[in-house]
Amino acid sequence: MTDRDDLPDLEGIVATEEFRRYVRDLRQTWVPSDNTAVSQAKTENSTTQNMSTNPDSNSTEIDQQMMTRRGVMKAGAAATATAVAIGAGAGSVGAVSGLDVDGDYVQAPFIKAAVTVANHESDFAPLDFTDDSGERDSLSNYGAEIAPRDEEDTPHNPITLMASAFDAEDYQAFPREETFENADGDEEAVTALDATHWTVDEANTAGSMTVEDDTSPADGPALHVSTSSQGSGDTAVATFDSSYVDITSGEDRKLFQLVFDANTVESGVVVTFRFIDEDGDVREAIIDPAGDTANDGTIATTTVESGVYQARLGDLPQTDNGDGTFNNLSEVEIEVAEANADLSIYGFNLERESEWVFGTEEFTNADDELDTQEITEPTGSFSITGLDTINEPLASAAIADVEYDIELVASKLPDDHVEYEWSEAERYDHPYRLQMVYNFEELTAYDLDWTLEGLYDEVLFPASRFVEAGLATGQSDMVELAEIDDDEVSLTDRTSAYGDASLDEEIELSTAIQPGDFDAIYMDILYTEDERSSAEDEAAAGPIDGESSGPLDYLFSLPGMAISAIVGYLGLSSLGFIGGSR
Repeated sequence: MTDRDDLPDLEGIVATEEFRRYVRDLRQTWVPSDNTAVSQAKTENSTTQNMSTNPDSNSTEIDQQMMTRRGVMKAGAAATATAVAIGAGAGSVGAVSGLDVDGDYVQAPFIKAAVTVANHESDFAPLDFTDDSGERDSLSNYGAEIAPRDEEDTPHNPITLMASAFDAEDYQAFPREETFENADGDEEAVTALDATHWTVDEANTAGSMTVEDDTSPADGPALHVSTSSQGSGDTAVATFDSSYVDITSGEDRKLFQLVFDANTVESGVVVTFRFIDEDGDVREAIIDPAGDTANDGTIATTTVESGVYQARLGDLPQTDNGDGTFNNLSEVEIEVAEANADLSIYGFNLERESEWVFGTEEFTNADDELDTQEITEPTGSFSITGLDTINEPLASAAIADVEYDIELVASKLPDDHVEYEWSEAERYDHPYRLQMVYNFEELTAYDLDWTLEGLYDEVLFPASRFVEAGLATGQSDMVELAEIDDDEVSLTDRTSAYGDASLDEEIELSTAIQPGDFDAIYMDILYTEDERSSAEDEAAAGPIDGESSGPLDYLFSLPGMAISAIVGYLGLSSLGFIGGSR
């Protein structure tokens, strides 16, 4: 007789002595293998060993282990099957987590869309946004994911940006480590984007020049430079405070980096960004309608929205007014001559030696092959493969108006947005039917702007399997199965859309979808027994990887042991091995 003190305590379970003895015996029968992390049966007076791959080795112990294992599993099979039937039997209603929606046996409709997030903060992940209560949220919580590649040989650049929409510290960093006392008596960093530090000279113009503070699309600082009433022979100059300009080494390697809008570029105008060294040597970059964009010194020849220009000072044309050697940059000017121009400047830097990289794009090269390249001088909107391809110092910037190509996909919907029910398919030539409803929500917020293309699906079953398919778009709330069964929701029939399509064909279900609504799609499909088994979510069984034997490992863990004990105990009892005479 075993002492009761030797029997295990089962935390959270009120158990009889007989049941506790069964658990103890089960633990003694099954022990973990040190090498494989897989639990194995232990026979009396034996030690655990790994299975040999030598055909001449003695396999008696292995066979005995396998038989012992099968015996225990068989003993619990009836009770386990009963438990599964109770949890997921015919007529039960579940959520999407119980189905393998990404598999080949569950229809998984999706919405194609583009969404623009007004403010992407520096610590945001892709698809994050600020909701109307001011809290951080993510579109991924509502079923969204970055749109997948359409075709393998087609460039895939699902994120669209503008350089002017970056609120990057490096845009305003020149001149570094310089401060001044502002009107409030506080020390403030000097930036070339502050009109305070520019002086206007209108001595040689009949018109006027304005340099004033502005705001970037990302709500960062900007500089607005414009002229009016200028004609032939007129010249206006804005000069940056030279007391803050002191570049005395690596002048040729330094980049002139400019992020700008050229809002107005009149015919005949020449806008010159001029850099002067300590003895008068000059290097220049120009905006000129008559200029040649092939020249390093030409910034633009026409109006530009969100342009980027990056050129090394050593590559700019030089006018020798001094010793002919460009040393010690000491003055910076912006000159507008011969006509009028209007510029908005969002980034101005003269101190970096590496380019700003705005991300990586895919493109088709001259050999008609898919290739990638870094984007350094974009104009207007540009598209990249991912936000993670943006290099520092821009990677940590806040960005305005980030546009994502996305899909709202069934497998990513919250559980409460999906309902399904298995039932016996009476009066049909298949044993089971699956009725389900997906509720898609195109969430609205002040920071979100949607362009919805439509609702689509890929046909997985032949026409004879679809009992019914229908849509309920523009709903103010989610649609439930019970409401459909009770005809409380009017459905637009889409059964023929599935029935008329070929297997694996993508079909359009609706383009009449609007932000702020719930769009529900209902399906009633016939299944074979094997198809139902495949449709049910494999993930429910738990992960299987190199460090775990998945369901088996869990089965012989402490909580799994308790569950195994319960079902095994029930199984053995039903066979008369416990609680009765043999």
